[in-house]
Amino acid sequence: KWLIECNICKGLFKLTDVNVDHRIGEFPCTNRDEFQSYLLSRLDVGFDDLQILCVDNPKKNHIGCHQIKTLGERYGLSFEEAKIEKQVIDLMKKKASEIDKWLLDKGVKVGKNKEARRNAIREILKNENETK
Repeated sequence: KWLIECNICKGLFKLTDVNVDHRIGEFPCTNRDEFQSYLLSRLDVGFDDLQILCVDNPKKNHIGCHQIKTLGERYGLSFEEAKIEKQVIDLMKKKASEIDKWLLDKGVKVGKNKEARRNAIREILKNENETK
């Protein structure tokens, strides 16, 4: 069985559970002037400019380092901040009743406001991360 190590978390993953990532990513391409630099950033790379990162695997309840790194680059977050935001995003995709149950299990009761739920989830995850 072939397993590949993720460059960030150092976990071992099957080939289907990893991506090749540009170490320096998230180059904008929103207008013609940025097109050439974007293309060069994607295509004019050497082996040292790339790394192997694990990806999301919902069946194994695994949040991938690639998605976390990309989210962090896109919004200027540290890896740990992006990891929390990715967890918030994933939890917010659930039904409101499931989110409310998750919050109640954590001892928090929030009204029907989606933003209040999102903020409560973020605070809980930050606190859990700080106690680790």
